[in-house]
Order: sequence, then C-alpha cells, then structure tokens
Amino acid sequence: MIDIKRAILYGLFMVVAYVLWTDWQKEHPPVTAAVVASNPVTLTATPVIENGKDIVKKTSMSVDASPSVVAEKSAPLAYIETDVMKVGFNLNTGDLVDLRFLNYTESDNNQTPFVMLNNDNMKKYVTMTRLLSINPKQKEQLNDTKIQFAKNSFHVVEDKAKGEWIVSLDGKDNHGLMIHKTMTFKQGQYLIDVHYEVTNQSKTPWEGVWTTQLLQHSPSEDKSSLFHLGSYSGGSLSIPGDKLYKKIGFLP
Repeated sequence: MIDIKRAILYGLFMVVAYVLWTDWQKEHPPVTAAVVASNPVTLTATPVIENGKDIVKKTSMSVDASPSVVAEKSAPLAYIETDVMKVGFNLNTGDLVDLRFLNYTESDNNQTPFVMLNNDNMKKYVTMTRLLSINPKQKEQLNDTKIQFAKNSFHVVEDKAKGEWIVSLDGKDNHGLMIHKTMTFKQGQYLIDVHYEVTNQSKTPWEGVWTTQLLQHSPSEDKSSLFHLGSYSGGSLSIPGDKLYKKIGFLP
C-alpha cells in the first residue's frame, strides 16, 4: 500500500514539475533572430547608368489598409502624420519601419490606432528596400550596394493645395552612386508613391535593380504540452487532390 502511495506521489510530482517547466518556457521564450518572410520582388526594370543622371525610375508601393511594420532599434527614426496614418522612417536605410492607421483601431474595446508595421524587436515587421548591383561579368550575381542615407537629409514638404506630403532622403554608397529618394503621401490615401533618382558619379557604368522585401521576426513556437494544445504561426497552403494542408515556415 505504501509503495502505491509513493508511486502516485512521484507521478503527481512529475506532472507538477512538467507543468511548471512548460509555463516557465512560455514566460521566458528564446530570443529569435529576424528572418526574411518573403522573397525579393524587383521594383523597377534594370537600369544602366553612365556618368550623370541618366535614369529616373518610379514605382508605387501599396499599403493594404487592413491591418502590423520596421528597422533596427538603434537606428534614428523620423515620423510624419497624414490624415489617415502615422509613418516612421529608418533614417539610415530610408525604409518604412513604423506604420499606424489612424482611422482603424486595434479592437472595439481598444481605440489605439492599428499597427501595420512594427519596429519593436520582439514583434518586428518592417519593409526593406535594397539597391543591388549586377556584376558585369556574371549577370546572375547581385551585390548589395549598401546605400547609407544621411539622417540630416530627411525633409518634409506639405502641399496643402494638393493635399500631399512629400518626404525626401539623400544617400550614397562607397563607389560613387548618389540616391535621392522621395515618397509622396496623398490625403485620404494609403498608396505611397516612391520615386528614386540615381546619379552615377564614378567613371564606370553601373547596372542594377531595386528590390523590396518584408522583414519579420519568426514568432515563438507555441508548443503542445500535457494540458495545452499548441497553435501554429505561419503560412500554409492547400492543393486540391494533392495536399489538404501544408505548413510553410519562415526561412532559416
């Protein structure tokens, strides 16, 4: 009888210890590294730029008004506010890293503006734009030009007659490329017009492409336990006649 009671007590102890351990894991999740959540998408056709200001390319980046946004925490940030959104910029990279919809709230009970882009390290979800140089000898090889924007070049002009806010930034790389980036925000709209001017000040012709990505931290995995059924965070797809449900995880 004593042995049975002892076994039961040992069993209860193991269950309690396991529950405490799983709860501790939830309270202290491991810090995950940032991963790219989407493949690069070319924004412009391939430009070839000789000396001078030969090519000006324009594209539009659509921000879905249905609701989460972006940059390293230590980077200097600047903000503007239109009638429909508040936008934060990473002054080192020129990227949008914080975006809040002023006319949409988190919930009916929480009137905080909905966060579309988030620069918080644990909830990072931001945009990334990059200028990639094409190797003239190996066309398939792309190299990051590492454009560094000058934080004191951040400039905002409000055109009340047109209902526009025009944001501009200037940057350069170490090989003679000068970049002038402008972003136009229009009253009542969520579409952002993005415009780049590229000036090649070197004696060597330059060839390259612009790309854009979304950067997101891989969320902490919600693991199942004896008293908890874990949920899955990430993409999935269904192919009729092939796969009913397939998980698509974040890139390593």
